[in-house]
Amino acid sequence: MAQDSGGAGYWRGGTGTTLKFQTFSPNTTITARNRDRCLFTPWGANGGAAGKPSSFYLNPGSNREVNLGNTDIVSIDPGDVIEITSPGAGGAGNALARDPSRVLYDVQRRFVSASAARDEYGVVIEGGEVDESATLTLRGQMGG
Repeated sequence: MAQDSGGAGYWRGGTGTTLKFQTFSPNTTITARNRDRCLFTPWGANGGAAGKPSSFYLNPGSNREVNLGNTDIVSIDPGDVIEITSPGAGGAGNALARDPSRVLYDVQRRFVSASAARDEYGVVIEGGEVDESATLTLRGQMGG
C-alpha cells in the first residue's frame, strides 16, 4: 500500500499500491500503458482532497534513478529495478470532520502517516493515541 496516497476527506480516498521488481535478463522490455494519472490526479469530491498521482521509476533510490513519468515502453538491463505506484483515490467531504479514532486507525494500518494525520486531518497522535486536547486546538486553528 502506498502510504498517504489517498486524498484526505471525511471519507478517505483509497490508497494506491506499489509494485517493485528487479530484472535478470538482458534487453527486458517493460510496458506500462495508459498512465495518465501521473499527470492528472484523481479528484476529490465535496471538499475532499485529490488523491496522489501515480509514479514510474527505474532504479529508485540509486544514483541511476530515472523518473519514467508517462513512458509507455522501456528497455532495461539485468539488475535494473522498476517501481510503479498507482494513484490514490480522491477523498470525499471535509477531512477535519473525520472522526479522530478513524484517523488513528488509518495511521495504525499505515494508510496515513502521523504527519499527514496532523497536517491533513488536524489529528495529533502522540504515543500511539489521539491527543484529544491538541486535536481540538489544531482543528480550531485549521478552521474545522
